[in-house]
Amino acid sequence: MSTAGGIRKPVRIEDFQLAIKEMASSELVNIRHEIENSIRHLKGSNTRLEQYIKKLQGQEIIDESMGDERLEELDENDIKLFEESIRENQMVLANYDDRITAIDQEFDRRNAKDVPAPSTENVAKAADTASDNVQQIPNTIYL
Repeated sequence: MSTAGGIRKPVRIEDFQLAIKEMASSELVNIRHEIENSIRHLKGSNTRLEQYIKKLQGQEIIDESMGDERLEELDENDIKLFEESIRENQMVLANYDDRITAIDQEFDRRNAKDVPAPSTENVAKAADTASDNVQQIPNTIYL
């Protein structure tokens, strides 16, 4: 089974899109879950880093549960490191968002292949039926 954790080097989004076409749907679900889990952790890390930066700069913070024990040891260089880490995490998050989108598009592609395209005759019949039922369905939306 392929997993996001098993990838040892960065994979371009184009290569990722090609690779997932060959994977079973269950593998895609697992990879999506792993990516979503990584997204949650990165967002949590960014939130903590942002709170540390605010606290170091003397601003009010939202999460009062953060301890002060190590803040005295930090300096301006640490703030720069935290800011750089946030920027790097944001790039990774954007990459993960691209992968989630690619997985969603792959599922859409697979689902579209399973559903036959409606014939012109069936579309016309459905439209006639819908227009006949207008009086019976008051909240019908027409496109």
